[in-house]
Order: sequence, then C-alpha cells, then structure tokens
Amino acid sequence: MKEFDISFEKIEIESDEKFEFIEKEKNLSLFEYKLNSLIELNFKPKDKIFIKKLSITYLINKPNDYFIFRNGFQSWSPSYFFRNEIKEKGPLLKILKYHYLDPENLSPNISYSFTILKGTKSYLFLINENTDFFIYFVIEKNKIKFVFEIDRFLYEEIKLKIKAEEFEKPIFNQNFNKKIYGWTSWYYYYRNINKEEIFKNIDALENTPLKLDYFQIDDGWQKSIGDWEENEKFNDSLKEICDRLIKNGISPGIWLAPFIAEKNSKVFKERKDLLLKDKLGKIFPCGYNPLWSGYFYPLDIEKEEVKEKILKSLIYLKEIGFKLFKLDFLYAGFIKGENSASRYEKFINFMNKIRNELKDSIILGCGAPFILKDNLYDILRIGPDTMDGWKNSFLRFICFQGRVEAYNSLRNTLLRDIFSSQKFLFDPDVIFLKPKKLRSFEKETIQIINFLLSNVIFFSDPIYTLKKENFVLIEKLKEIGNYSLYDFEFQDDLYKYSFNGEKFDFCLYVNLSDKVKKIKKYKEEIIKHREDNLIYPHESRIFIL
Repeated sequence: MKEFDISFEKIEIESDEKFEFIEKEKNLSLFEYKLNSLIELNFKPKDKIFIKKLSITYLINKPNDYFIFRNGFQSWSPSYFFRNEIKEKGPLLKILKYHYLDPENLSPNISYSFTILKGTKSYLFLINENTDFFIYFVIEKNKIKFVFEIDRFLYEEIKLKIKAEEFEKPIFNQNFNKKIYGWTSWYYYYRNINKEEIFKNIDALENTPLKLDYFQIDDGWQKSIGDWEENEKFNDSLKEICDRLIKNGISPGIWLAPFIAEKNSKVFKERKDLLLKDKLGKIFPCGYNPLWSGYFYPLDIEKEEVKEKILKSLIYLKEIGFKLFKLDFLYAGFIKGENSASRYEKFINFMNKIRNELKDSIILGCGAPFILKDNLYDILRIGPDTMDGWKNSFLRFICFQGRVEAYNSLRNTLLRDIFSSQKFLFDPDVIFLKPKKLRSFEKETIQIINFLLSNVIFFSDPIYTLKKENFVLIEKLKEIGNYSLYDFEFQDDLYKYSFNGEKFDFCLYVNLSDKVKKIKKYKEEIIKHREDNLIYPHESRIFIL
C-alpha cells in the first residue's frame, strides 16, 4: 500500500478462554492458524471447538495522517469520516442507543461490513469477503482491529479474508439510473391514518404526473406493535385498498415491525414466553418509542412458534395483494438471547425464510443491520429518518445521535451509497413537496440529493393537495437522462459530485453546513441560474461541465 503505513500487531482468539499471539503463524494442540497476506487468515481446529471471535489488530503508524469512515451498524446509524476516534456524547438513557448503535456493543468507534481510510492522495478500502461470518472494525487511536464474529463450533478449516484495495476514489456504486417512485403515509400522517384518508389519496392519483410504482401504508393500520391485524380504523379494508391500487397499476405496500412487540400488545400481555430473554432468563427492552406504549421488546426468532406467527401475518398480507413489505426495526432480530449462538446466522436464516415465503415480493429493510449480502434486502434504508425540518433541536439537546432530521439523513445518503457495492437499492427516505418548516432551497436540496444519489423517490404529502407545479423539480431532474458518477470530493460538509451524462456531463455541489462557501463556477447552471460563485447554507447547485 503506497500511502498507508499499517503494520501487524497481534491475533486474538476467543473461545472458552482467550488466546493472544504476536506471531503470524502458530501450531498448537487445539488449533493452528496462518496469516497468509495482509488480512487473510486460515484457521484450522484440531478437534471440534467453539469459537466466539477471531480478531486481527493492526497498528496505524501515522494516525493523524488519515480520516476513517465509520459505516454504522444499521439503517439509522450515522455514517461519516472522523480522525483518530469518535468522541460523541450519547443520550443518558442507554436504551435510546439501541436505535442506532449495535445492541451488543454500544461503542461508536466501530465500522460494520467495511471501512475506509482516507489519506491525502488516496483511499484504502477494507471489506469482508467471507459472508459466512459477521465482521466489524474496531477503531482506536492508533489501531484498527478486524473482528470476525464466529459464535459456532468449528470442525474444519475456515478462511477469513478482508479485501484491501487502494483507490484514488473508492466509488463502488456509480449507477443510480434505476428509479422507483412511490407514496408512503408516514411523514404526513404518522400514526393518524385511516381507511378514509387512504381512499382519498387513491382517488387523487391523477394529481401526480409521476407514474407511481408503490403506494405504501405505514404504521397505524395494525392493532398494536406485535399484533398484525387490522384495527378499527381500517375495519377489514386492506383487501379493497390493494384491489383499487392494483387496478390503477400501482403495487400496494405495507409496513410491519415483525421482530418486536410493544407493552400494549397481546403478545406482551399474554405470551411473554415468545419474547427474547437474556442470559439470566429475563425479558428486556430493545428500544423506546413515545408514539407507542413506551418500551418495546424483541421476539425470540429462534422459536418455531414465533417464526410461524410472523410468517402467517406476512403470508396473509401477501395473499390479499401487498407487493412491497417495509420491515422495520429489524435490528431486534440481531440481538443475542439466552440460547443464541451466532446472531448473524439466526438473522440470515430467518430472513431467508421470509424471502422464500414472500417470493417475488419486494423487501424494504429499515432499522436493519447493514449487511452487504445478495438477496437479503431488495431495498435498504441507508440513513436515519428525515423530517420536515433541517435540524432537530430537542434530539440534539439530549445527544441522540440517530437524530430524526433532514441533515442527519442527508449526510448518510451523500456518503454511504457511493461506497457500498450495490447488493440492494438505496432508500434515502422521502422528499417533501409541500413542507411546512423546510425552506424552499432545503426542500430542493433534499429532492436533488435523493434523486441523483439514490434509487428510491417516495413522498408523503397528501396526493389530493398536490398540483403539477409541486413536481417541477423532479420532472426537471428526470430530463437529465441516464448518468453515472465518476468523481467526488468533500471537506467540512461541502460536497462535490461529478457525473457523465447521456446528454451532458455535470457536477453537483451540496453545502450541508451553516456557512456560506465558495465553489468553482462553471459556464452553465441548471435548476438555479446565478452569476456568483457562492453556495449558501443547506443549498445545492448543479452545473454543466
């Protein structure tokens, strides 16, 4: 590696006891191992042995020379570059950290599936090549530890490999031309939905010039979180809703949080035996939602009755016509219980069962572990929830890092999607067409970023309130035609992306900061038409190259 000064320090093996070695090769009575290259470890047990973790630690010899990318644990985890180590405050209530950090390891100094070291001239990209095991990178002041969660008995040799490549620019997702358009109820109605409002929006579909692919009902249709039956506000209307949408050429979508149950649910009140228990045999919460009945609890997805209950709900909804399943709070299925061995294995196995039952349906993972694996998700949310507002003062005050706000959501979109190989389509969350709090240029920035750097364009504004002029910017962006990303640069919340287009080449500037910044002005601008070389706070500008 030309620019990056990294050297091997040690190998650690955690079984019933812990082993630590400074040698790259060892042959013992229990096992043998050999570190063949920079990050390729062959591990061979001499007899059956339970291995919890294998880790390789490297010294970063000039840590101040590099920035490191932290790819968060799940959809809502903030993901960004930092130097040395993250020193962020968290909320006083530990339970709130479960909403954006790994419930099994609440340190913010961990990157999942991949990480990137940014030097002055190039980037070092590190990614797991063995998807049989869960991998994360623990980042300390001058060290980086590659941790493989094994959590199973090993009988034969395994090969653990981290792919390490140096790039001038690590762009692994250049093509965002596949777009899907849709409507979701959440960001206008939240839980205040009913069948009358849903039908009212369906009746107004002609108001939108966009050809919608999906119409998705979010939280609020069910009896409770954990009891996936229609409540009195819908009164057996879901089948009719699906029929009418299909008649309009639109695929129906629905929201569930299948791996959790709230305190008010029938499951929690009557069947606590279905809830996940800790090593002491006690149930425990995995999050808190003030819009529900407070604390909510993970189900034990290793129990056959739990699997059957979840699959029964999903199959019923599929049979009445739903094609898109937004499965939320999936991180709850990635928590260890009293009998769990590999949390990765139990999660993948049950998601595969869900995939097999839903067959040709679309799975949109949300609050979901960020795992780069084929056929796990069709679509994955890549950032925290957005909102009609640039920053959330209250959540910033309580130091909740998974903040629901436009800024936090956009920051993930600007970085996470271009660094991730495309195992799924990227959902940046919704755009706003008629916001009440976002200023016009902030609304435009969200629309531009979501269109150019993602695949999923959903909105929540009531369709019956919209006119064609509300879609002007999206229609203008569609006129660009096909395009591909070939370059990017960023510093202090100022981002620049360069694209090759079928009609013209162009670049996008985005200023997420609260300061006015100078940019290079090109001859012709689209969307805006200004003569200055400034970009104002929260603004974006597009130039033809």
